[in-house]
Amino acid sequence: MKKVLTFCAALALSATGALADATLGNGAYVLNELTGDLVAELDVVSTPNHVGQQFNIDVSGLESWDLQGDASNVVILFDTGLPGEALNGVGWDVELNGIGASWLSEINIGFTDSAINPGVVTGAMTATQVGPPEQATSGGVIKFADLAIADIPLPDGLVRVEIFESYDDVADAADGFFGANSTVTLQVTPEPASLALLALGGVAVLRRRR
Repeated sequence: MKKVLTFCAALALSATGALADATLGNGAYVLNELTGDLVAELDVVSTPNHVGQQFNIDVSGLESWDLQGDASNVVILFDTGLPGEALNGVGWDVELNGIGASWLSEINIGFTDSAINPGVVTGAMTATQVGPPEQATSGGVIKFADLAIADIPLPDGLVRVEIFESYDDVADAADGFFGANSTVTLQVTPEPASLALLALGGVAVLRRRR
């Protein structure tokens, strides 16, 4: 089973102001980037660790549609509540389901900041082509530093997560989806100044969707 992270290029989207115009509270939201509307709120479990904060987002039932950057794709906008910090690792534990003849290995997840600067993508999470649902896991958080990938700064505390296909079987239609109990993990690390405050007894703020 492959566990791959690669760089992804910056994308030019048709609704560049949608992210900035969306009004968010703390949490993870499925976003319609064409209109800026928030169409769903997702469950998030937050836990502190020795390097910062880890967030597990429930992506069960979310679909994979078209190529990266397509307006049809499901986009999650996650507010860490920690502006000025950085995304330094990601993970996944998902059930991959194909629709029709679409390969399971074509489902990908891309991670960027809210400005859609270059980020990282999961690459193929499984080597399976077509067939029954298959579990795919990163085996925990994959730290960018271990792969010589730079952390992703989060000046506004927002992470953009896009679910997309590496090959589009049917335009403007779902090619696959995540089954029950599927989660994506984000690991956010404080800047050096924030780490110093924590060492002096600062309190990390934990939060959930509701």
